Order: sequence, then C-alpha cells, then structure tokens
Amino acid sequence: MFQLGSDFLKLSIASDGDELYLNSPNWSGFSLGPLTYNITIDGVLMYPSSIEVRLEPHNGTEVICVVSDYEPAKVRMIQRFFIEEMDLLSLHSELENSSGKPVTLNRITLLELSKKGKTQFGTDQKLARVFQDWGYSASVKPISDLKGTISSRALMVIHNPVDGMAFSAGYTTYDRWNGVISFNMDESNNEVSSWWAGFDGGDTILDPGNSHLEDMAFMIGSDPWKMLEDYGGIIQKTYEVKTLDKSPVTWCSWYPHRLGVSEERVLANAEIAEERLKPLGLKYMLLDLGW
Repeated sequence: MFQLGSDFLKLSIASDGDELYLNSPNWSGFSLGPLTYNITIDGVLMYPSSIEVRLEPHNGTEVICVVSDYEPAKVRMIQRFFIEEMDLLSLHSELENSSGKPVTLNRITLLELSKKGKTQFGTDQKLARVFQDWGYSASVKPISDLKGTISSRALMVIHNPVDGMAFSAGYTTYDRWNGVISFNMDESNNEVSSWWAGFDGGDTILDPGNSHLEDMAFMIGSDPWKMLEDYGGIIQKTYEVKTLDKSPVTWCSWYPHRLGVSEERVLANAEIAEERLKPLGLKYMLLDLGW
C-alpha cells in the first residue's frame, strides 16, 4: 500500500494500483473511493490493461507515480500525485503515445469512482451543500435537492455544515481542454451513485510522444470560503495573473440580450452607458451575435 498525505487529506493506493482512495485524518465522515481511470481513444473506451505504482523524488519529498497502460492502443497515462503548500494534493497527468502513429483522443477520465466505490461527504451526506460553477452561472444547493448528473467546470466544493468541513476538487490548468467534475444522484435513495473528473478530448489528434493533460488540486478544510481563495491563489500563481491598477469597464450585448440584440436596444443601452459607465472608463460597447 502506498500512502501520501497531510493532516487534512490522505491518498492511499494499493500496490497493484487497482484501488485508490481519498480520505481525511481530520474528517472521519469523508471518503471517496475506490477510484479508477479510463480513456477513449479512436472511439474505443478502454480501462487499464496493467498498472504500475512507484515512488519518485520531488523537491525533497516523495511523489506517487501511477502508470496505467492501455495495451490495444499502445498508450499509457502517467499520473503523479504530490503534496504542495496549503496541504493540497496535486495531480499532474500526461498521456504517452508509443503506437508510432497519431491517435484520436475522444475522452479522458483522470479519476472515476469504481462500480464498487462509495462517496461519503460527511456523517449526514444529505445535508451537504454543493458549489458548482459553469462560467456564466454558479450555484450553491443542498445535495438532497440535486437530481441526475451534477457537473461543475474548473472547481466543485462540497461543504457539510454539520461536520464543519469541506472537500474541493479543481483544475489548476486550462491549457488545452476544459476539465469538468461531475457526480450522479440516484433518485431512488438520494445517494451519490458515481463521481468522476475528466474532460471531452474534442477528437484531438495526438502525435507519438507525450502530451500534458490538465492538472488538478484537491483540498479539505473547515472554511469553504478560504478554500475558494486558496484555489484562486493557485490559478493566479500558475498563470502569473497581475492585478490591474484600475478595474476594467466593459459592456457586451450577449449577457442582457443574447440573440435578441437589436439597434433599438443597443442605442438605449448606449445612452445609459454614456451617463453611468463612460465616467468609469468605458470606451467600447461589444455587440455579440453568438458563435
């Protein structure tokens, strides 16, 4: 058994790599696992034909490296788990194409609850709250109110107010693909029946060699607001986001009118913008008719 973790979050992987668990020494009501992985290459969904787990050095600490082979396609996924500052568990993933020819990446699942897996987001899971974000909108809802597939782009936070603890899973890079975190609710018993993190490959052609997949970070803590701030700090550091001296002022027709934009509406908004937004620095009004 390989183990890696902090006071808040612990990763456990069986020696054969077949079972991967997330749990917390400080939150006995939390568990997620066993977890597995899969890829869809050239239209074929594949689970690992073999898995190797090993320890590697990383900045004076140890990294758990999981190498899963997908023999029919001659492709392997290399995933490295390590603990970074703020007690977060980081995941760096690569896809190695050794087939000698280009392959088409249709979909990849970095982590997925296995068929015998189970989630426990607190001692009374139905009281947990779920933060989900889709860019244009975000929400916080009781998990018991959610039905079907629940997804969040970039980051999902699940907070249990009874235990006073929260778990977050988020992507720390967005270089090539849009990562999503999802789970399914079983309406017959109001329980979480599946959980996964991955993304649509967009039928990307991958040449022979290594391709970097999107990185992830997992956190557990008592303050969900601080976890959101910490996640923002990671993104700021990764992409060297600089704070502007003056806040940008913009107006885009898509948000109030979608495809219902018209000359009359634009001119009416222009009059208001001249009065209220121009003094703040507005220079341009963007007219957006969709894709």
